[in-house]
Amino acid sequence: MFTYQFYSTAIPVKNYTVKPWLKFAEAYPDPSKATALSTFIKETAQQEKVFPQIAILNDELKRVSVKEFLEGKEKKFVFFVADSSNLDNATGYHTSTVLAFFGWLRKEKLVEDERLKEVTIILLKDFIIYNKEGDFNFKNTRVVTIDASNIEIDDFENRLSYKKGKQEIDLKSFMDEQTLSKEAVDLNIKLMKWRLLPSLDIPKVQSAKCLLFGAGTLGCQLARNLIGWGVKNITFIDYSKVSYSNPVRQSLYDYEDTIKGGKPKA
Repeated sequence: MFTYQFYSTAIPVKNYTVKPWLKFAEAYPDPSKATALSTFIKETAQQEKVFPQIAILNDELKRVSVKEFLEGKEKKFVFFVADSSNLDNATGYHTSTVLAFFGWLRKEKLVEDERLKEVTIILLKDFIIYNKEGDFNFKNTRVVTIDASNIEIDDFENRLSYKKGKQEIDLKSFMDEQTLSKEAVDLNIKLMKWRLLPSLDIPKVQSAKCLLFGAGTLGCQLARNLIGWGVKNITFIDYSKVSYSNPVRQSLYDYEDTIKGGKPKA
């Protein structure tokens, strides 16, 4: 019921080198470049309804197609990636997909290796953190130059097969209310072990079985304490029924348990 199927999109690549990572301001110290790039990204996304992935970055910005890149009429191409990693010197799976694209170009011999020796990629790490009415924020954006002339896709043929790439994850721990409640209780116990009793054997406590004689005021409070420490198996022995005066003193019951003569306490 809570199983989710997905296909892996992060394709491992190898045999490429990354030259020193630069902040956007270091690579393009002229403030006008940031303003121009911000305007370019917003206007292109609005007009083309897609995010610009390849562009020519000289005195002006111009979005180009993959076909134009392959034709190689211009020499200075820049790739833009909305990188998913928030680490300064690391990339997310979006960037891995772009690198796999270079590997595919090499495999299909659609571009000369010489043209892949210095590939400039602007990793937009501030892509989501911006005001649509203002300019983009390039504070965390990084600019890298990659030597992709020997790049290869790891296990290329198998990763093209969606059947082999199909995986499943169990979302029960994120969606099922009973599971969420159980994990919240377990978290409380782990915090108590960390702060109060490091020697506490949590699995041993959780597997313990307790028999309580009496489910009155004392029994209810004791049961709550046992549950708070992770005990999951508690058996009550009590032959009485819940009366109107019980719920205010005995936390295991409420008003609904008192009507029609009262429900059995055990």
